[in-house]
Amino acid sequence: MRGILTPYADEQVQIYQTALSEPDALGQFDEVSTLTAERAAHVQPLGSDAAARMGLEGEIVRLRVRFAPPVLISVGDLLRARGRDWRVIRLEPWQSFTTVIVEAV
Repeated sequence: MRGILTPYADEQVQIYQTALSEPDALGQFDEVSTLTAERAAHVQPLGSDAAARMGLEGEIVRLRVRFAPPVLISVGDLLRARGRDWRVIRLEPWQSFTTVIVEAV
């Protein structure tokens, strides 16, 4: 019998909202990330089988991160967890928790 999935917090994760800067003299934009929150989350590696079921390919290091609601996060935002930066590539909001899939930057 499988247990009920309950979101629980075991790591602190920083959430950075990303946006484009004003264009420079050559019309180029830079990505700017601003720390918007630090939240407790459950973080675990995303296995290759689970990634394949989601349609994700390649040997890229990915994590599954679960937050208790509410959390303001979007695809493309950055997370800082486990000493490195991760980009949100998939977002699954549920009533009782939000799951994000991130790739190493």
